[in-house]
Amino acid sequence: MYDARRRGVDGTGNGDYAAPHLFFSPTIQVDILKHDSAWFPLKNPALVTIPLSFVIGIVVSLATQDAEASAGFGRVRRRMTMGGAA
Repeated sequence: MYDARRRGVDGTGNGDYAAPHLFFSPTIQVDILKHDSAWFPLKNPALVTIPLSFVIGIVVSLATQDAEASAGFGRVRRRMTMGGAA
């Protein structure tokens, strides 16, 4: 059975991708370490990493469909529409 918690880990695991970008950004390399330039051009790497984490989350959720959850969706939808007694 598929562990649904994995989807959240895959999407938020993008922090492993974001950390080096922050270190190599001008904020750290130029402002703090006083280097002439930075390897990564953006001062705020979140402009890249936040949309990337959304894309990773969407791709992982579409690639790892859970058949049991899909089957249960009809029951949950019917209960939301008809009430708890349906």
